[in-house]
Amino acid sequence: MTHPKARRSLAGLVVVGLAAATVLLTAVPASAATTTIAPASLTSTKGSIASGGTAAKLAVKDQSGTQDNFSKYVEFDTVSAGYAGYRQYQVPTSIAPSSVTSITVDANYRGPANAEQAWTWSLYNWSTSAWTTIGTNSGATSWKWKEFTFAGPASAASYVSSAGLVRVQLSATNGVDNALLDYEAITVVSGSTPPADTTAPSAPTGVNAPGKTATSVTLAWNASTDDVGVTGYEVFVNGSGTAAATSTTTSATVSGLTANTSYAFTVKARDAAGNRSAASSALNVTTLAASGGTVVLPPPNGKWDYQIGGPYTPASGVLVISRDRTVAPAAGKYNICYVNVGQTQPDEGTPNPNAYGTTAWWLANHPNVILKGSNGQPIVDPNWNEVVFDVRTVAQRTELAGVITSWFDQCKADGYQAIEPDNIDLEVRSSGLETHAQVREYVKLLVTHAHSIGLAIGQKNAVTDDNDNPEWQTDGPTFNGGTGFDFAIAEECGRYSECGTFTAMYPGRVYVVEYTTSGWNKGCTAVGATNSVIQRNVDVRPSGSSGYVYKEC
Repeated sequence: MTHPKARRSLAGLVVVGLAAATVLLTAVPASAATTTIAPASLTSTKGSIASGGTAAKLAVKDQSGTQDNFSKYVEFDTVSAGYAGYRQYQVPTSIAPSSVTSITVDANYRGPANAEQAWTWSLYNWSTSAWTTIGTNSGATSWKWKEFTFAGPASAASYVSSAGLVRVQLSATNGVDNALLDYEAITVVSGSTPPADTTAPSAPTGVNAPGKTATSVTLAWNASTDDVGVTGYEVFVNGSGTAAATSTTTSATVSGLTANTSYAFTVKARDAAGNRSAASSALNVTTLAASGGTVVLPPPNGKWDYQIGGPYTPASGVLVISRDRTVAPAAGKYNICYVNVGQTQPDEGTPNPNAYGTTAWWLANHPNVILKGSNGQPIVDPNWNEVVFDVRTVAQRTELAGVITSWFDQCKADGYQAIEPDNIDLEVRSSGLETHAQVREYVKLLVTHAHSIGLAIGQKNAVTDDNDNPEWQTDGPTFNGGTGFDFAIAEECGRYSECGTFTAMYPGRVYVVEYTTSGWNKGCTAVGATNSVIQRNVDVRPSGSSGYVYKEC
């Protein structure tokens, strides 16, 4: 059930721990002869490690392209004289150091290209007490994640101490720039070469389509299992032998489809050896009809009602109604579809906490768009128990907008005429981790899509932040190539003396809701003659409920 969205106090954003569902199995040894090991500790001998850097961050490879999630990588600081430091690995006691026949180092690196600054990987020889170079950042593109695999020297046993310790050093001889590692691991082979992995993963089950548009379908499924480990999934369309999409989680979006067309989707799992599972059962999905059309604005100064807490028959004369995207629009009215575009929906009070759109669902299916603090935990608005979205990179904005705009498409298909995008002020809700420029690029995607399918879209609050700095005040109607939001929904602009700012941007098309009588009186006095101002109970209860309030100027 969607809860009401009153104006919120944002000063108390906190970071809390939420457990994300694990959907990809970590690879385990193919046999007793091969073992992949994560680092146990980090040590710097020159330079330093940035605050928050831990060995645990190097255990998962989850950054690619130009992603820049500080909570998931370790930064090695050259200071001014360069950097040197090692990650120490503990070989299991079941493996005798003398039996190790090879050591391989895998690393996911981001930083300067080799021509700008050489970063070198070395292994420590316990017999000679010297470092042996095994590779450099040659081949890396400047500040783009690059995966490296370095083979160790032939005399591998010399690089394992009698206590089973292996040390991998990363170093640079000057202070030109820092380097980042998202992942590092060693693979040791002891004894004979292990047999090849020929066992395929189990076929994915439970394939479903939680979202679709006229040109795309979002799929989700249950995780497969494998004797070694599932490394990814492939999605196939209409029996084609070529994958239409790949994913390392249990969801994917297939784009470039034709409107109002039926497609059969199957999913296969794969492991590190290239073994592929049998195909899942086929799921038939028909894309939405092409909508488009002319954007129709809400009637100026049209009497309105705010029903995001639950639908009911509106009072006489109401022309405009805002309702949650999960319920049907009101017949014969101008309907605005409420969509939470900046935060997740809370899990509590939901019959299925893992339902599409809840915090648990986002963490399981789109963890990259969840904003996390320096401790790696999601940032939560404590007043509403909603997790804040992360839109700092192009990849994150694209992934998030892909889901949100599929909801816009459903609003259009259901008969809504406009979108109310809540929580667009991410630069405030993120405690400053996100900038207005980043948020604006994300909102551009939403506005462009809404207009492309014939929906108007309104500015929801966000005139100034808690320090009275402009957010969308200066560019709300025009930020997107000369166009922007079409109208405004303003919560408590009377109470906070902001109504005049809104009406200057959207004359006659500001739809005000106040939750106190004093705020309603101020709003009516300020703009009530030319814009619709109503008072509702703060939890926006439906008519007939205890505490229900609806008043108009």
